[in-house]
Amino acid sequence: MKSFVRSVTVSACLAFAASDARAGTAAQVAAGHYHTCALTAGGGVACWGFNNDGQLGDGTRMDRLTPTAVSGLGSGIAAIAAGANHTCALTAGGGVVCWGRNTDGQLGNGGSGSSSRSLTPTPVVGLENGVAAIAAGYAHTCALTTGGAVLCWGANWAGQLGDGTTAERKTPTAVIGLESGIATLVTGGVHTCAVTSAGGAMCWGWNTTGQLGDGTTTGRLTPVAVAGLEGGVEMLTAGDTHTCAVTAAGGGVCWGKNLSGQLGDGTTADRWTPTAVSELGSGVAGITAGFSHTCAAATGGTVVCWGRNAEGQLGDGTTVPRLTPTAISGLERRVATVVAGGYHTCAVTAGGGAVLCWGWNQYGQLGDGTTANRQTPTAVVGLAGRPASSDFTGDFKSDILWRHATGGDVWMWPMDGAIRRSETYLRTVADTEWEIRGLGDQTGEGKADILWRNKTTGQLYFWPMDGSTPEDEIYVATVDPAYEIVGTGDFDGDGKSDILWRHTTLGDIWVWLMDGPTPLSQTYVDTVDLAYVVKGVADLDANGKADIVFHHQTLGEVWVWAMNGATRLSQGWVGTVPDVGYQIVGVADFTGDLKADLVWWHTTRGEVWTWTMNGPATVAQTWVGTVPDTGYRIVATGDYDGDGKADILWHHATRGEVWVWLMDGTTKLSETWVGTVPDTGYQIVKGK
Repeated sequence: MKSFVRSVTVSACLAFAASDARAGTAAQVAAGHYHTCALTAGGGVACWGFNNDGQLGDGTRMDRLTPTAVSGLGSGIAAIAAGANHTCALTAGGGVVCWGRNTDGQLGNGGSGSSSRSLTPTPVVGLENGVAAIAAGYAHTCALTTGGAVLCWGANWAGQLGDGTTAERKTPTAVIGLESGIATLVTGGVHTCAVTSAGGAMCWGWNTTGQLGDGTTTGRLTPVAVAGLEGGVEMLTAGDTHTCAVTAAGGGVCWGKNLSGQLGDGTTADRWTPTAVSELGSGVAGITAGFSHTCAAATGGTVVCWGRNAEGQLGDGTTVPRLTPTAISGLERRVATVVAGGYHTCAVTAGGGAVLCWGWNQYGQLGDGTTANRQTPTAVVGLAGRPASSDFTGDFKSDILWRHATGGDVWMWPMDGAIRRSETYLRTVADTEWEIRGLGDQTGEGKADILWRNKTTGQLYFWPMDGSTPEDEIYVATVDPAYEIVGTGDFDGDGKSDILWRHTTLGDIWVWLMDGPTPLSQTYVDTVDLAYVVKGVADLDANGKADIVFHHQTLGEVWVWAMNGATRLSQGWVGTVPDVGYQIVGVADFTGDLKADLVWWHTTRGEVWTWTMNGPATVAQTWVGTVPDTGYRIVATGDYDGDGKADILWHHATRGEVWVWLMDGTTKLSETWVGTVPDTGYQIVKGK
């Protein structure tokens, strides 16, 4: 990419350091008995809820009602695990750190007893690297090494460490017979299970209710095979005294204690061997077990739960226990993962990375800022994920904003898939020197706002929005009109939209990190040949921070700048499309993997293609369809049906027709007429 650097003096408006507790997007969530933690897309960890033993890792023993950053873990974390009153993290380098209660040596730091608790992360002895996965039980912890071996430490009174004894271990100890060949690992209350590389299930530890699945209630000090699951196991989960698995056929089976119906077989009878979960013979993508309830995520992203429900942990809007799977109420977004805690449940949505929790909330473990129990999914404060582009209503579905080119009146169509739910007049800005230059969530409240720019004076104004209602009109700044806003996106991962500027003749590029209407910093990035046009601002590498896509208008080269705030980490050449009739018309996540993809449209032939992306690397190039009538233009890409995957919005330039292509990755599921606006003075606003 042709660029040159100029020496520029920049005066930052404010010093700023974003806390990853506000990072907005979660990659994983872990639930303990009374606390919850999230791994952010940026690799940081935040926790909330009960903190009597320091299990939140913030250096205190104070309960937290909303996510709080774990000390020293602002980045570089690959996975997390939550036990009853302790928490552990796996670093990107394969090391393990733990914090919280250590009465039984569960932190693995060589100490034990109530006085040895740690309020901040402490390294596990001997596990500085080489670990692939971790799991935390009531008072014990286990790790799976990159060589497929299992190590455990902590409480061992029932043999849950699998070393053939009942002796407490303060540092990692090898599980007998599992020196290699293990694929996954889970921990229950006082038992542990693993899946072999051949797909067999093995368990060990406490077995009073048959939770080991070997057909007995005899405790085991070393691993034993689960009856009937010698192969074909895709995943396991372990609750307090019950265990469940997903088979290769996508079915759910459970065994162990069933007093509350947590096995889902329609009875309350304990089962000593795997028993099929009613109505879950196929289609199960994931399963999770809490103290006495269980939940499963289907391949389509829906969630069902069963078992104890006194605290609302099943999420069906009641406190009635369920002996068979029951659908969760009000879960409008497709779910990537669901995790059961002691008496609460949490989920991470697909595509957007939002965290929702429900159930018991005495200590704030739901993260909604209260201690009120919730019987249906409730958003965790600060972890609203990435709202769909142009989502004004906060329902995780993109909406359509219109403005008349000469009259200046602004209207909104709230959308539900391809259905226009209403059409609402906002306001009129009669002076058409004012242009809408951004449709992003600048306040971090999960709803799109509107950024206005006067193209003559350079003034910048901000409308904080609540649905179709502008709550205010706030002056932001005045900038030399030669600088144009070429994109908006969350560059620093704080859940709030920032502004990308470019000089129209010099080509220098700047990033303004924003907090609502307030510029926190103004940073020069680089200067680039103007033939390279900014085509999109979106997160291409799933780190929760926006990147920049450039397309050369004559050479056809495509480049990606990987960004960290206002700092360019790298610039990668993606590919070259010599036929410049092909134009990038959208940068959005079509596959639901939290990585934005590219949409191409040929200006004369009407072909539509997607490039599935992994950072600057093209994973696939797929033809989607052809619309020969080039009066139809792709005017936006957004998630109109709330499934966590981008769709395509079309507008006919002369007839005013509006159509939506609902997409599943690179596959067009449907093409639906939304409405027609004959007055072509009305144009759909595409946020920069």
